[in-house]
Formats: sequence, C-alpha cells, structure tokens
Amino acid sequence: MNKTLTTNSVAALILVSSFIESPYQNILFNIGAFALSGSLTNNLAVYMLFEKIPLIYGSGVVQNNFNQFKVAIKGLVLEEFFNRDNVLGLLSNTETQNAGGISGFINPNRIFDEFVEAIQASSLSGMLAMVGGATALEPLRTPITEKFSKLVLEIEQNIKEKPIDMIGSDTFFSDIESLIDSRLEQLTPKYVKEIISKMIYQHLGWLVVWGGVVGGIVGLIVSLIK
Repeated sequence: MNKTLTTNSVAALILVSSFIESPYQNILFNIGAFALSGSLTNNLAVYMLFEKIPLIYGSGVVQNNFNQFKVAIKGLVLEEFFNRDNVLGLLSNTETQNAGGISGFINPNRIFDEFVEAIQASSLSGMLAMVGGATALEPLRTPITEKFSKLVLEIEQNIKEKPIDMIGSDTFFSDIESLIDSRLEQLTPKYVKEIISKMIYQHLGWLVVWGGVVGGIVGLIVSLIK
C-alpha cells in the first residue's frame, strides 16, 4: 500500500466532502484542508531529500552531500585499512598469509560499521535520525560488504602483480589510491540516491501519514474552538 497516495487521497476526499450540504461542513473543511496541507508539506520534504528543486534552498540533500559521501568512504578505506603501516604489517603477517592474503584477513563487516559511523558524524545524520537511526541502514550491509570484498580482492591482485622492490614505495600506495578512486567514480549521484531512497522510502512514508493525521487533528481543534 502506498502510504503517501492513501493519505493524500483520504485528506482530499474529506475536503471535497465538506462541499456537500451538511451540519458538519465547516468541521470537514478544516479537517480536510489541514490534513491535506500537512501531508503535502511532508511529502514535499521527503521529495526534497532526494531531488533538487530550482530556487528551493536545502533541496537535494543526498545529491548536495554526494562528494562528501565519496570523500568519507575513500578516507575511511585508506585510513582504516590501507594506510602504509597496515598494508606493510598485513603483508608481513604470517596469519594474513595463512588466511589467504589480505582478503582473508580483513572482516568486510567492519567497513560497514565504520561507514555507518561516518554517516552519523556527517551532515546526513539528521536525515538518518529521522528514519530510525543506524538500524535503517542495515539493508545496505550486504551490498556494501560485497563491494568492499571485491575492492580488497582487486587491491590484493594489484599487490601480487607488483615487483617485490616496489611494494611499500610511494608509487605502490599511489596506485592503491588510484584504484579506490576509479571504483568510487562508479558511484554516481543517481545510483546513491536510488539505493538510499529504496532503503528508507518505506520509513519516510510515515512522515506523510503523520503529517496528514496531525493536520487533521489541528483542523478539528480549530473547528471546535470556533
């Protein structure tokens, strides 16, 4: 059931019914008008999270923060997993070798947990809190860990192809950074917007529902006061 369409339709029907001659015309008009106003306002707010609207400041939150989103992921991957000390330590670690290389040693779930923490610390934290907090991001765990695992395998293959005397050099780490950049370039604003919207639109739909409900209650109160 489409929560947004249902709420707007119910509010509109109540408003239309107020034009039918009855003792409750004024009450129905106020309830319908306030409910429709509340649901449409919240519907616009949800739309503005994902789409830029000309001349509307603050619209397109996801797109406006897209570069910050990519920079945060790159910094997270480089600083937490592929900085110079970590890579050299992993390559020389017998446990890493026994586990089948870097890919067998790193836990992909950790990158997801760090990713969630990065979002909570960013300007997107307000939107995240509005839809249920970190738990709302849980559906992203599988796709993100899968992509990260593929990236680690690519980096590991890149390392194996390097001459031994190049491993640990500035060029070596520059190549790793370039590989991460090339993969992040595949993340377009449209793609990120789609995966986020699919994940939380079901939660955001309740904002429209409660906007209509609260608006209707306010309309009823106004009618009773009059």
